[in-house]
Amino acid sequence: MTEPKTGTSNPRRIGAWLLAATALQLFSIGAAIAQDNDGPEEVVVTANRREEVLSKVPISVAAYTDEAMEERGVKNLSDLQRLTPGLNLSTSQQNSGNSISIRGIASSTGSSTTGIYIDDVPIQASALGTGGYGQTYPVVFDLQRIEVLRGPQGTLFGSGSEGGTVRFIQPDPSLTDYDLLARAEGNKVGQDGTTGYEYGLAGGGPIIDGKLGFRLSGYYRKQAGWINEEQGQVNLINSATGGPLPANVTPNATTPIQFQPTGLIDRDSNWQTATSLRAALAWSPIESVVITPSIQYQDQYLHYQGGTFYVQASNPGSDTYVNLMAVPTVNAPAPGVQGHVAIPDPLNEPSDDQFVLPDLKAVWNINDNWSLTNNSSMLVRKQYGWTEYPSYETSYGRRCCVLPGDKADGVRMSNYNNYTEELRVSYDNPDSWITGTAGYFFSRFRQEANQYSLSNYFHDLTQTGTPTSVNGQSYPGGVTGGAPFGGTTSAWVNYFGQDLPTFNAATSPFTVPGAAPGSYPYVVSYQSHLVTHQDQNALFGQVELKLPYAVTATLGARLAQIDSDFSSVYGGATSNLYQPHGLPCVPGTGGPGQGACQSVAVGQYAPGTGPFQIAYPSGASTSSEQSFTPKAGLSWQMNDDNMFYGTASKGFRPGGSQARLNSGCDYQLIQLGYATPNGSGGLSANPPTQYKSDSVWSYEVGAKNKLFDGMLDLDTSAYLVTWRSIQTSVSVSTCNQSITDNLGGAAAKGFDLQATLHPLDGLTFVAAVGYNETSFTGNVVLGGSKVYSAGSAVPNSGPPLRTTLFSRYDFKLHSLPFYVVGNVSYNSKARRSGSTDLATYSYDAQVRLDEGYTQTDLRVGFVYDDVDASLFVNNLTDEAPLLSYGHSSTTSPVYTASTIQPRTVGVTVSFRQ
Repeated sequence: MTEPKTGTSNPRRIGAWLLAATALQLFSIGAAIAQDNDGPEEVVVTANRREEVLSKVPISVAAYTDEAMEERGVKNLSDLQRLTPGLNLSTSQQNSGNSISIRGIASSTGSSTTGIYIDDVPIQASALGTGGYGQTYPVVFDLQRIEVLRGPQGTLFGSGSEGGTVRFIQPDPSLTDYDLLARAEGNKVGQDGTTGYEYGLAGGGPIIDGKLGFRLSGYYRKQAGWINEEQGQVNLINSATGGPLPANVTPNATTPIQFQPTGLIDRDSNWQTATSLRAALAWSPIESVVITPSIQYQDQYLHYQGGTFYVQASNPGSDTYVNLMAVPTVNAPAPGVQGHVAIPDPLNEPSDDQFVLPDLKAVWNINDNWSLTNNSSMLVRKQYGWTEYPSYETSYGRRCCVLPGDKADGVRMSNYNNYTEELRVSYDNPDSWITGTAGYFFSRFRQEANQYSLSNYFHDLTQTGTPTSVNGQSYPGGVTGGAPFGGTTSAWVNYFGQDLPTFNAATSPFTVPGAAPGSYPYVVSYQSHLVTHQDQNALFGQVELKLPYAVTATLGARLAQIDSDFSSVYGGATSNLYQPHGLPCVPGTGGPGQGACQSVAVGQYAPGTGPFQIAYPSGASTSSEQSFTPKAGLSWQMNDDNMFYGTASKGFRPGGSQARLNSGCDYQLIQLGYATPNGSGGLSANPPTQYKSDSVWSYEVGAKNKLFDGMLDLDTSAYLVTWRSIQTSVSVSTCNQSITDNLGGAAAKGFDLQATLHPLDGLTFVAAVGYNETSFTGNVVLGGSKVYSAGSAVPNSGPPLRTTLFSRYDFKLHSLPFYVVGNVSYNSKARRSGSTDLATYSYDAQVRLDEGYTQTDLRVGFVYDDVDASLFVNNLTDEAPLLSYGHSSTTSPVYTASTIQPRTVGVTVSFRQ
């Protein structure tokens, strides 16, 4: 195996290449033929819910117009992350959990910490169990701009904006002018030359001049894949002899392995598609009123959602990425042969995320200063996905690796409906001492999450579960014919107390896309159905008061009432509350931390009878709370080119409820301190069924300056954010579950800087630097074990340093306008936390931190009338950093990782009129 190439390229070397390319163009054509340039037009944003020039807004905002995103090759939010310091997407949670964060306020559980808006409509979701897939993001096409608002935005944008807000602003239909946008692209990814492409068309204009207008858009994109799915065998190797390990040797995390492929199943499997359609009308019944109904549809499909590859089977240095695809077999058990039953799972791990968003916006410009806006919307979103569970081999099969013929998958589905209504009034008078916005917001959402865990080999396992010692005697867990039921009872039943139910695609509680029709006996190990409702009513307002000496004071507040309810229904053997765990004891006795074994004779009871009844941890709960999120700030407009500001603001996210975990989790829950004394002299697990809200206070100072007659623009800010009672996911690994609890506090500190330089007509440089450290302020300890160390990073808070250098040079060659665009971005190495922190109980010496890496993108194009055509190469140096590197258990010698997209070469043609 070739050692994987890492992302450790020297940023200075890559930057020198980019500067050399720009210098070559400068030298070849000369400054004399450069285009005249009066400086770029300033971007107008609506960060304060009204139109303002970006340089006059006293908060830290990164804004990108549609043209700017096209020239930088922004296709999705992960591309935008690369260009935007402070914005982070977790690589370890693709399509799962609340993986987006701003300024390190990151969490994979509970409500979102980052607000996501399409125009004025919030679309963020909560992480609901393991069946909720987290956030969705609109495709990057036919947008006026994207705004990234750093820092809490609780006053104007509500409880989902604890760390910041990302807004996707779409163009409204025009009542006076026609416009048309068409774009097409083709590209090839990696050394194999896999093809991707996209095409989109948008446009509109007046139907009745000044009275009625329309806008239509349609977009389709196929992103090429580069990870091959192969069938094969993992062989354990004797490091001393180079030969296979004897069958009776138990491997550990450093045991060498050899991947033996037996056939290609799916080439370039991680391709994905995106489809987006939008229709909007604008009607002005009278001159001061515009009513805009619209409807938007989006579908994002991932053919292989995992996005990871087997490290030992891959060679990133030659763009060779391999993932082991488990191909199930069906065969009767025989001596020495594992029996497999039929299972409906697809071979790949697909996912699909669709939403429909009808929206009705009405704006009444009462006069030159007063306006009234009402926005009503209904987001309807559906998701499903299949995920392979190689960790089940360790958890239940007591082996290190997936064996040929074995297949364990989870199918997850989530439905999300959110109705929102917002009414706000704004007063904006440049001659007045006061301006501001006030309003009322209402939302009602229902979120449903469903999951099935399926396996084709659990039924015939000869042993399963965790060995246990009772009164000095060792018990092997669940074994065929063993305690407590004896006879021919399977190992699975002796451990979990019931057999595996049948999966039936036609009669299951929810429709399962991709599931083959028919019944599949002995495959369901777990199932859950979770539902939550939430009503939110809020009053908000923000005013700007003009004080002497060009000082403006900003005061704002939001008061919200949030009422929630939660219900859960569980099933499957691993959810059984009365699991015997292979002990000749009444369930709940004899185990670690439990009372003395209340003995039963082997075979005395049949499964599901006596003390071995079958029950599941289903239930319901409600919660109600209020939040108050104030904001105060001062800004000084020293002159037209220089502004300084300071802000203090609060962010908030609501708490929630969760179900009681099954008894298979009790041992570890007791170890973690979630326990109360029981009447038999032992401890009973008592995990929380509710978690509280958490909040942040942010303190920020910043400046926006134009220097050297507008040649240099600077946008700088520094901040300190304190975070209390963090909603944190606590892993209960022995039963493949987790709970949410409020654990500890943290502080985020850092700065953001963007410098835009126009040294010559037609030449622009933009440098952006962001530094952030979000760290726990104290040790987080559970049951005497340190979960997180004081000073260690909050998980998923992103690399501490992100920089990007962008340059564009416009020139004419034979009277035809050309341009050269380059972008170099750098992400530093991640910080230690949890399993990568030596001081914690979960430390795993084999897990690697995400590597630092540099990515370089180049684009060369020309403009002819309304046509813009360009050639581009992304990831010029073909960097391949190892990200989310790890293994399914602390003893597994099989490692997986993800990486960025390999070198991509393509052509883009767009038409704007």
